[in-house]
Amino acid sequence: MQPPKTPGELPTQVGNKTECALLGFVLDLGEDYRSIRARHPDTTFTKVFTFNSARKSMSTIIPLDSGGFRVFTKGASEIIMKKCSFILGDGGRVEKFSPAAQDRMVRDVIEPMARDGLRTISIAYRDFVPGKADVNQVHYDTLPDWEDEDKVISNLTSICVVGIEDPVRPEVPEAIRKCQRAGITVRMVTGDNVNTARAIASKCGIIKPGDGYLVMEGREFNARIKDANDQVRRPPSALFTCSYIHIYCTYRMYRYVLHVFINLLFLPGIASQAGRNLASSPRVGQVATN
Repeated sequence: MQPPKTPGELPTQVGNKTECALLGFVLDLGEDYRSIRARHPDTTFTKVFTFNSARKSMSTIIPLDSGGFRVFTKGASEIIMKKCSFILGDGGRVEKFSPAAQDRMVRDVIEPMARDGLRTISIAYRDFVPGKADVNQVHYDTLPDWEDEDKVISNLTSICVVGIEDPVRPEVPEAIRKCQRAGITVRMVTGDNVNTARAIASKCGIIKPGDGYLVMEGREFNARIKDANDQVRRPPSALFTCSYIHIYCTYRMYRYVLHVFINLLFLPGIASQAGRNLASSPRVGQVATN
């Protein structure tokens, strides 16, 4: 984060926008993340589980000045929340985070944020201590096996859920409109929460009320185009006759989805149908990534 170039403007973000948004939140809370980094340089980290499409999260383990270790985790809210057994309540009081409380969190916090086009991220922690352990801490006599990710990143204490907006660039809606006027149907493949994806697609002008668009998750798409032998088959005609197809999938699955789309065009009947469509209209399918 760098000071704004012009007084009154927002700070300049350099690097990953999600990380910058979180750093900006720290600054808004009156803390200086630079001093925190100075106290805990990356050379002192005990272990780092980097972000990838399978985890949809990242975790860093640091030594505590008082002895022991703390695990900090952040990532997709639905993933992190399932790993939490506790939550910080009023006044920082540690409370049990029951399945019913998690369902309320989804209903009252996460889903409304997603419908507004916000990407939700959960932040949580877990302490390993050599002395007496509180209810949400882990006592150890010998150092934990930090390579055992499933065991280490579990029974976390949820700190908060934040909603981050990736503003649609001003030129995007007009670019979408130009494509549509040219007869190009824009399709969106994204790794965002399906409700977030729907909201962003609406802001971009990719989908509109009454269009009869279709939004599906990658698992459903996969089930529709494969047979019992896990072979790609000709999909239901509805998959290709609907006006829009929007697929929510992980980044790892994104290349696979594109590969399937391309190959489906060459299945018997699909190419000829595409030819008839092109003969009667200038519409050509395109895929836009978010």
